[in-house]
Amino acid sequence: YCNGICDLNNKILKTIRTSDLTLSEDSLRILRAIYYKNKLGFNYDINLENSINKYSSDISKLSKFRKTKELARYCLNLDLYINDLLKFRIGVYLQIEDILIRIKNDNIKINSFSEFLILYYNTYNNLDIFEITKIQKKEVIDKVKKSNN
Repeated sequence: YCNGICDLNNKILKTIRTSDLTLSEDSLRILRAIYYKNKLGFNYDINLENSINKYSSDISKLSKFRKTKELARYCLNLDLYINDLLKFRIGVYLQIEDILIRIKNDNIKINSFSEFLILYYNTYNNLDIFEITKIQKKEVIDKVKKSNN
């Protein structure tokens, strides 16, 4: 019907409906496209890539909870996703662009969301852009204080 098997065999990630419509309805789909493209080793369909560029700024409208949840997923293997996050300026809309650049340029290995939060806190001395529990926040701050002693 939509040549899905052919796209899978050719490792092409595309949307069933027009990419503009799909991504304009929910910008979280941009983050998921980046996630699955890199996790599965696929390439973007040209229309999807153009739509990601066109609608990536809409990510800033997502709730703090949704942005934090998706970012936590990326942090398990950030080096896989970092190039696309920078390419589409996703870091700007998640308010983490400079941290991503630092991770890439300094070849910092991030293996967990906690490690990312610690790096962020060390840089900005706050965690306000993330939707995390008070316990998570305390753990990060305690680890930073411990490492600074």
